[in-house]
Amino acid sequence: MKIIARANLTTPDRCALFALQKRGLAFNFSPPGLMEGRNTCIVCDCPEFETLASLKKDLRYDYYSLYGNPLPSIDHTCIPKLGVFQLHPERLNFAQALNSCRTNNSELAHVISELRTTALSSLVMQLGGNRGPKRAYVGLEDRKVEGRFTTTMGEPLNCFDYIAWAPSEPRDRLADEDCVVLDSYKQWGVTKCSTRMPYLCELWPSGDQTADTATRLTKCTVLQNLDKIRSCIESTSAAETNKFSRCWRGIKYKNKLPFALGWNIHFKNNSQEATPPHNRTEHVKTLQNAT
Repeated sequence: MKIIARANLTTPDRCALFALQKRGLAFNFSPPGLMEGRNTCIVCDCPEFETLASLKKDLRYDYYSLYGNPLPSIDHTCIPKLGVFQLHPERLNFAQALNSCRTNNSELAHVISELRTTALSSLVMQLGGNRGPKRAYVGLEDRKVEGRFTTTMGEPLNCFDYIAWAPSEPRDRLADEDCVVLDSYKQWGVTKCSTRMPYLCELWPSGDQTADTATRLTKCTVLQNLDKIRSCIESTSAAETNKFSRCWRGIKYKNKLPFALGWNIHFKNNSQEATPPHNRTEHVKTLQNAT
């Protein structure tokens, strides 16, 4: 965990927006009057875990986290600027894996960006077993309509400008080959959804649905025809994961579903620095930052 940005800002709302722009997952904010002329907003690339290993007493700062309800456990892995993930080596079929993630405030991991595929592939590489590529279920499938891949939260793959299919993929030689795995070679493949596989879960920020700053705040995807644009807008309208404005070739679409990105504040007057641990919890509240 490290500091990735600093600024002198006047409100925690502005600090929260600054943190999102810098793709930070946590920040410290000093209320007005305590840090005159100095940086009041300190953005961190990763949140604090339940061990509270890097919090110390500091009367000048409050600590805010996108992952405060619940705090990530020691079994989770933070990928800086992306999110918090958990690799499950136990083998389940796709439906069981998805249910396991959702039961634990998570979703099968979103992989539709080069940064995500590369980083999560390094987690998959940690799986034991025989030689050859290691694989794990991720949040991509075409169970509803053959050939129309969507995330498990309903976002169409053709709304993104990134794919990482392995050679000869996506295949459909066998029935039920509708579920996607990520391998240790940074590639996607399909397998029968009944196959028992390890799986990757992505922790929901503040116990809510996925809010990926790395994916949602990148450049707009360019689609080549109006049918695709219309399909994306219609499909995205039904999905509950779009928490930032999304746009395609001159068309801007903002989800009309109610949304407030929750920053949980923990440990009133504690600062997140690389210093000896301090485990005292003094205050917990929630700042709702509408995007």
